Amino acid sequence: MKCVHLDFHTSPDIDGIGSLFNKEEFAKTLKEANVDLITVFAKCHHGYSYYPTKVGTMHPGLNFNLLKEQIDAAHSVGVKAPIYITMGWSKKDADEHPEWHQINFWTKKPHHYGSEPGVPLDEPLKNCSWITLCPSGTYLDYLKEVTHEVCQQFDVSDGVFYDICFIADACVCDSCK
Repeated sequence: MKCVHLDFHTSPDIDGIGSLFNKEEFAKTLKEANVDLITVFAKCHHGYSYYPTKVGTMHPGLNFNLLKEQIDAAHSVGVKAPIYITMGWSKKDADEHPEWHQINFWTKKPHHYGSEPGVPLDEPLKNCSWITLCPSGTYLDYLKEVTHEVCQQFDVSDGVFYDICFIADACVCDSCK
């Protein structure tokens, strides 16, 4: 089985997301490459969705339902398309909801991945570093809403792929306590 993980974490600073997307070319490329499965993104580590959403925020550089177009293209040539939803890293959510941060037992600070050495965690994060979110409490409720919306809008028979599903260290956020 030939599988592709279409890693699609796209900064909100990038305009014209998918503006050159061509459904027929995408399908043709998948078929010619003998792809059996391709993971397509509902929501990435930057915290934006690639479809019109009432639960989250659609990527500001996107003006159409890219997720639907990718799923339809894949299915048109018999390729499975599980839908990707980030779980542990979502910059937009981390910035807007500090109560969702995973708090390290030892340091009592948010678990942070990808920071530059010497950059304090309370400074604004760059778009390529992540605070890990704790998969409990109200954040879990939010993830359930995202999942429900995705399941209502799309054919999820190929599966839903959750990424970054871990607690890096013993978490002592309010939900875990």
